[in-house]
Amino acid sequence: MIMEKDANRIKYLDGLRGLAALVVFVGHYNMLFNCNIFFNGLSLLNLSKLPKVIYFPLNALVLFFTNGNLSVSIFFILSGFALSYPYFSTKNHEVIVTSTLKRYFRLTVPILFTVLLISFLYSFNLFYSKADVLSLRVTQDTYLFYNGRIETNFLMALCNGLYSCLALGSKYYNPVLWTMGVEFYGSLLVFAVIGIFGISTIRFYVYIILILFFIDNYYYLFIAGVAASDLYNTKAQTTYFNKPWLGLGLLFIGFIVSVFYFNKFMLTHLPIGELNTNKVHAINRVAALFIVAGVLFSTIAQKALMKNSCLQLGKISFMLYLLHVPFMSIVSVFFIKLFEKILPYNVTIELAFFTTTLLLFLSCKYIFIFFDKWGVDFSKWVVTSILSKKPYFLPKDKEVQ
Repeated sequence: MIMEKDANRIKYLDGLRGLAALVVFVGHYNMLFNCNIFFNGLSLLNLSKLPKVIYFPLNALVLFFTNGNLSVSIFFILSGFALSYPYFSTKNHEVIVTSTLKRYFRLTVPILFTVLLISFLYSFNLFYSKADVLSLRVTQDTYLFYNGRIETNFLMALCNGLYSCLALGSKYYNPVLWTMGVEFYGSLLVFAVIGIFGISTIRFYVYIILILFFIDNYYYLFIAGVAASDLYNTKAQTTYFNKPWLGLGLLFIGFIVSVFYFNKFMLTHLPIGELNTNKVHAINRVAALFIVAGVLFSTIAQKALMKNSCLQLGKISFMLYLLHVPFMSIVSVFFIKLFEKILPYNVTIELAFFTTTLLLFLSCKYIFIFFDKWGVDFSKWVVTSILSKKPYFLPKDKEVQ
């Protein structure tokens, strides 16, 4: 088992988080500018002459790498794992106190920056209107900021970034921020569970009960992450988790499950009724469980996720997730309008995608990552300041990690 860690972080899980953030970006880009690929994979393209042994795996890969909801489910499992990992590796209850106090500030600083940035840019009319992109064949405008739907009032933006996003799951300024409310309350659920049952002999029964209780929403993924972290730290990893073939099998099952609802043959043989959005999301949650479990068991997958490209994606994953929609709504539309004057549309959107990707990654790495890091440092400073005045929690001379 690969045990590359840095300050209670398992690096290959950071690589998985980075890859998941990339999938969200690719999925949303295709949702906006290439809807046929997003909803149908390659089925509407002129590739029917390809041998089925090539066409079906290729089509499945395309569908997998545009499945942003699957990545969101992976995020929540990883959050449950990562937030509980420091406690299970140390059995120190002070970790729960400090982590709980830090969580709001850790999430709020990057969110607030994103909301204020979007409000500022919109005040200068930098987002394209719907009329500007009618020629782009965009049929889904859910993820674009059009037709005066954003108020640029500073106090409103400030309240949204400081309160509404986390407390209410507001996505007014940025549609992907709906996940932040789930992330925040899921984090509190994690801390409550490990704080109350962290050393209890019945804790695994509690995990099962909570998973069943939250089975209809995303919160059970946090508990699943806690259970995985608990097992990871209590079992001998070299004997219990080091099962490469089992890991690859779980990854394959997760891959198949995440794309199977596009397969009409399989759907006709399943008694699931009409496949709506809620059922698709439920399927993705199950697929995410298989994928994360597969990574934890498979040293092959871990080595792949330890590649520098995945680790670099992991470092910028939060800002990449928060900023990719504004970038698409400004940068992608600009370049598509520029390229479409001289190139076919399918070539135009590919060029715009690579241009947007380059600018987005560079911006996240060299500019915006500062706000993510500052959020981490600021949360530590706040907690240190609070606990230095509260000897009930920690001795005054004890440094908060």
